[in-house]
Formats: sequence, structure tokens, C-alpha cells
Amino acid sequence: MPALHAADRVWVVLRDMAANIDSRGEVRTIRITRQDLGKLAGCSRELAGMILKDFAKAGRLGVQGKTITIPDSAIASPAAPAAA
Repeated sequence: MPALHAADRVWVVLRDMAANIDSRGEVRTIRITRQDLGKLAGCSRELAGMILKDFAKAGRLGVQGKTITIPDSAIASPAAPAAA
């Protein structure tokens, strides 16, 4: 995974985590700190936060503190969403 761009690595981590969660609605909810997300994706806490902010600005996911909501439709796509 190190050959991927940081945004792609963050997206892969989030997508894999969301895919392993049972969902009763149209969104999946993940609670993770930016520090832990950065460790899993191989980037800094600051960069993970900036990437999440870009994804949220583009409307690909929702962010509220440690809670990240990802629509089921976004999980099905194999590629990372384009950051704004």
C-alpha cells in the first residue's frame, strides 16, 4: 500500500473498515481518531485530517469529531473519491 497516494491509502482504510460494519441504513458510521487513521494509512495525523476535510467538502463522507459517516454507495466504488 505505500505506493499509493496518501488520500488513496486513507480511502482504502475507511472503505475496508466500513465494509466490515453491519449497516441498517444507507450510511456506515466509523469512530476513529485522526491519529489512528493516520497510523493505519501510513501518514501523519495532520494529513489524515486534511484528507478527511477534503473528502467531506467534496460530499463523499461526513465528519463530526471522531465520527465518520460513509454512504453505502461510496463503499462500492473501488477508487478513492476525487478531493476538491
